[in-house]
This record gives sequence, structure tokens and C-alpha cells, in this order.
Amino acid sequence: MEGKNSFDVFTYLTSGNGKPLSIVYRYPRPLPGDPPNKKMEEDLLSIPLFSFPEEKEPNIEDDPSGKKEGTSERFTFVLTNSDGSRKFGFCRRTFSANTLSVLVFISKLPWFEFFDKALLLLENLQKSGTMSESAAMVQKIYHLDKLINLGNRSQLTLNSFSTIDFMNDPGASEFGDVPFSYLLQSLNTRNIIKVLASFIWERRVIFASSDLSKLSYTIIAFSAALYPFAWQNIFIPVLPTSLLHYCCAPMPFVVGISEQSLGALETMPIEEVVFVDLDDRRVVNEGFQQDVALLPTSSVSRLNSALKQLSSTAKKSGNYDNATARKAFLRFWISIFGSYSEFTTPSGNGKLKFDREGFENSRSK
Repeated sequence: MEGKNSFDVFTYLTSGNGKPLSIVYRYPRPLPGDPPNKKMEEDLLSIPLFSFPEEKEPNIEDDPSGKKEGTSERFTFVLTNSDGSRKFGFCRRTFSANTLSVLVFISKLPWFEFFDKALLLLENLQKSGTMSESAAMVQKIYHLDKLINLGNRSQLTLNSFSTIDFMNDPGASEFGDVPFSYLLQSLNTRNIIKVLASFIWERRVIFASSDLSKLSYTIIAFSAALYPFAWQNIFIPVLPTSLLHYCCAPMPFVVGISEQSLGALETMPIEEVVFVDLDDRRVVNEGFQQDVALLPTSSVSRLNSALKQLSSTAKKSGNYDNATARKAFLRFWISIFGSYSEFTTPSGNGKLKFDREGFENSRSK
């Protein structure tokens, strides 16, 4: 990781006393003479909107989220570039003393464990330290100073009291070490497979929850479960209320909305969708009842058993094994596509010919 910076930009935002959420500190700042960075400016404009998606211009006196003073929450939003590449907005919000404070790292790196720990350390330091101490910690996180390799984990020392310990290889998918615990806790195995099938057949999928952590991490975990494949369509795990019209798009999409947006959603001209209510643990897919049935029965059965075993083990240990969850989904894909190459033959022009019918007939139902 030598020479690599851990994030593109860090921002500290506040609102209160009738003022909208705005950035009061950022790192790194452009140096005199630096050329304009249009993409960075776009990201900076997006941060206030996505870090408080419940309303466009939040203020704590009319807090629509119903959060109590002194509480904090973490979640992750995703920004998609014009070339399809993604950046992650690792976010932690705190409500206190009639003020909303938000810490956000924008990074191309899918280091969920790393940034969750970094945000918690910064939040705790802000409560007891000074802004200059927080700024010094942010700089060390950015430059990855004093990073020690500990085999399959690394450790970043920030000061004599604070370290960040994290996985060196968080996962092969573009979503790294996103926790699967929210996905496995929010839905039963039958509904997990229903939603996975909706991703496979590229449906329009709307997730809803009152908990932004549950909402964002569940959606991102479903996308990670597609590895080695990837969702290529609209993907907004946390959709701001002012962008709710995205749910009317005629093409496939996956979006997550706050529970408070449901009323507005019901008034919109939305085409047939799969609706996933994470708070009530239910999936409404009336127009797509055959999605699961179209998948190989034996593969679905093995995945169902693996997910049940994961949940059973977690209930006993209190922990969900991320590596085991990733393997369960990967084995599902291997069971379907692992023999793909056996049905290809040279066509004589340097290309391979695929025996589609033979491959389809080989998939047991």
C-alpha cells in the first residue's frame, strides 16, 4: 500500500440554528495554483445531499429523522462516475446540542472496516479533543503513515492511544469487506434468495428502511454477493428524497429509500418493481413470482442450506462470518456456471462456439 492515499477527500459538516448542512472543514484542500478539479467539486456538492438524504436542506430544529440528542449512526452512500466507476461515502452522523454533525470520507477503496473504525475514533476525539487534533488524525489516515503489516491484517497507528486494525485483503468484489450481517439479519433465507433472483434478472428493486445503516449495508452486500458478476445498472443504496423521481426510471435499478419517503413514493407513476421492506422483513414481487423458479433448483437448495447454517451459527456465536457468507454466494455461482467451458468448442476462426442448449440442459432443475 506504499504511496497510496486512503481517501479522496474528508469533510466535516454541521447544521443547526436554522442553517442548512454545510462543509466547514475538508482535507486535503487544493493548493494555490492547482488546476480546477471538476469531479472533486461535484463530489463536494453531493456530500451534504447524500449525508442527510431525508431532506434537501436539513436543520436540527425540524429533524425529520426523529433522532434523539446524543445519538450517532453510520452508513455508506455510493457516488457513480460517468465511466461507471464508484466511490464510497463512509458517513457518521451525530445529533447533539441542537446541532447535526457529519463526518464523511469519500474513497475509491471499499475498506468498510477501516473507515468505520476511523470515523468512530474521529467522533470520540471531537468530543474530548480540539479541531487541530482531529485534523492531525485525518492527515495520518490519509497518508497511511506508520502502517504495519501483520500478515492477513494491517495496523495503522494514529497516536499513542489510537490504532486502526483492518484486513489486508477485504474481498475480491468491488465492495470489499462490506458486512453481510445486516443482509442476513434483515431477511430470512427465502427472501434473500428472492431478492438475489431480482438482481439476476435485472428487475427494478426498491429497498426501504428507517435505519440507514441497515439500508445501505444490506443493499451493498447484495451487490457484493453477485461476485464474480456485477450490477451494471442504476445503483443508489441511499437515495435522497429530492432524487426520488429516479424510482420512475424505465430501466433496471437498485435504490434504497428512507421510510419517510414511502408516502411520496406512493404518489409517483412507478412501473412494476420489487419492493423490499427491511424493517418488516418482507419482499413484494407479485409480478415476478417465477424469478426463483427459473434458477437451477439444486443450486438454490444448496445456497438456502448454506445461508440457514450461517444464521444458525451466528445465533450461537453472536457473529456473522463475512468470509463464509462470501463463499456461500460464490459457490452458488460456481454451481451454475462452473462447467461453462465444457460447452465451448473452437469454431475455426480463432473464436469459441458456445453450445447453449447443451449447457442449459445440463443445469438440473
